[in-house]
Amino acid sequence: MRLRRIAIGLAAFVLVLGVLAVVLRWWVKRWIGPAPPPIVVVLPEVPEDNGYDDFLNAVKLSVKTWVDVPRRGAPVTAEQREALKQNEAALAELRRGLEKECVAPRYRAGRSLPAVGELSALREFARLLSIESRIAEQEGRRGDVLPPLADGLRFGVKLERGSGIVHRLSAYAIEGMMLYPMQLLAESGALAEADLVSIIRLLAEVEANAAPIEQTIEVEYRGDLAALPQLAASGSLAPRGPGRFLRPNPRKTAAILRENRDAAVRLARRPYSEVKTATAAPEQEFFMSPSRGTAVYMSAVWDSVVARAFEMRSKRRGTQVLAAIELYRLRHGKVPQSLRDLDGLEVPGAELWITDPLTQKPYIYHVQDGDYLLYSVGNDLVDDGGVPWNWKMKLGDVVFHKPTIQSEAPVLRGDQQ
Repeated sequence: MRLRRIAIGLAAFVLVLGVLAVVLRWWVKRWIGPAPPPIVVVLPEVPEDNGYDDFLNAVKLSVKTWVDVPRRGAPVTAEQREALKQNEAALAELRRGLEKECVAPRYRAGRSLPAVGELSALREFARLLSIESRIAEQEGRRGDVLPPLADGLRFGVKLERGSGIVHRLSAYAIEGMMLYPMQLLAESGALAEADLVSIIRLLAEVEANAAPIEQTIEVEYRGDLAALPQLAASGSLAPRGPGRFLRPNPRKTAAILRENRDAAVRLARRPYSEVKTATAAPEQEFFMSPSRGTAVYMSAVWDSVVARAFEMRSKRRGTQVLAAIELYRLRHGKVPQSLRDLDGLEVPGAELWITDPLTQKPYIYHVQDGDYLLYSVGNDLVDDGGVPWNWKMKLGDVVFHKPTIQSEAPVLRGDQQ
């Protein structure tokens, strides 16, 4: 009799647990919602004939000179000419790689030191290409001014494909070194219509072929995941202070890494204005996690890669808009009254973007006495009236063109006044 009562009690207990489980499951679906679909990021396959191998061969052929790019208006020195001459074979090998499909090698995240030496040497090619363009400009060889800058821009975009953080940031540095002189050439008034059309097409091509930032996040995630057994065996997963996202339990660490990776990919796919607001308060529900490590990891990804990805896209498109305005001025004898006037600009084979990726609105454009002011508010999303960015004060805008009378005095905000 006693055993029967115990059996009935256990059965009732199991029944109650079952009912509670059903209710809990319903409540989770009702108030929290279904689990988000799994995020899939496809990485490009490394080709057998990889252009990156040609880049490395170019490094072996290069002669280390460490010369600086001549300042605007300054003549090219004999030392810079000699450096370019000594590296003709290396640049030819580099250009051979540009004709091929390129995928950067996947060094393990956090252990990219073997790549640092390579990337440092590869960045020197950006200097040499800039010098090559400046020599052509000073010698009056107008048709040879843009091709070196175009090669440098394509070179940076090639390095992005399938890359980790170190490669990605190096690629952005190379692209920035090419975009600035391209902007100066576009606004100089010295370029012919065909040259401006070439810039617009080039930047449309680069924007279309640029690798999504999700690839870099996936490469870093897979590298950390592959290294977990080794880190666990060596004791490297021990906590190292509050907020550390790695934990002694490798299985739990892998789960947190996956959560961080998913959050990072969702972050990169959001509009910049929404993402910046979300990352300003990492403790809020956007970063819900069993560990504060998500916030730590996300802050690192945001600061080093995701923000730079949005910023570089903004600079590419802004440079293209600048070239389009100059093309409009050349064809019509005046600047457009609004960026919408560029819609009728016929450039076959090129898509023209007037929307700033940072704000999801058109770039800021004002006509002033026959000239114009064109700028982006930059990644702080604060409009400083077209005053160029001041590195010391950490404020200002990303200005693509300004009238010659435009003041460059920094704008003071709030307690900075």
